[in-house]
Amino acid sequence: IFGASSGLGEHLSARLQSLGAKVHGASRTTGCDIGITNDVSKTLEAASENGKIDAVINFSGVLHIGKLAEMPQDELDQVVQTNYVGALNIARLSHKYLKHSRGQLLLVSSSSYFRGRKDYAAYSSSKAAVVNLTQALAEEWAPDNIRVNCIVPRRANTPMRRAAFPLEDSKLLIHPNDVSLGVLELLKTSTSGMISHVS
Repeated sequence: IFGASSGLGEHLSARLQSLGAKVHGASRTTGCDIGITNDVSKTLEAASENGKIDAVINFSGVLHIGKLAEMPQDELDQVVQTNYVGALNIARLSHKYLKHSRGQLLLVSSSSYFRGRKDYAAYSSSKAAVVNLTQALAEEWAPDNIRVNCIVPRRANTPMRRAAFPLEDSKLLIHPNDVSLGVLELLKTSTSGMISHVS
């Protein structure tokens, strides 16, 4: 699981381990920046040392809000590198492991992908790209017996969301457990190309 040290990824990691799964977690806090190819490669190689990799899940994400013309370059780079380039890196480098196991790549988008709106141009479009990537790879990797699916959580109660919207009523947010349950259902499915919404 990429992005396993906080938020939805941390919750899923704990849930899977409680069910007896072997989980290899990675995040920036463990030295893995998914925008850097070598970091992703080393993480997957380390995970494979414990046996075949049945699923690769990416929960890493960055949310910066603001008008695109006024957004600092470093913030724009973080959104694109993590949310989109990171997903590409994970997909490309996990292919050989998932082909061997006939496993699944599970990407995570956001309900923001539905429609771009002001102050979300970079974030929303990066999450729309993840949905498109899922659909494309589901077809591309079908001959290799790799399933590719995407989960789309509605606004969830995570540290990233609370940092971006500190005054938001937490009662309006879904619980991370709802997302974990959605992921568990996707991990069990034999279908590929699913864009599964959690609300």
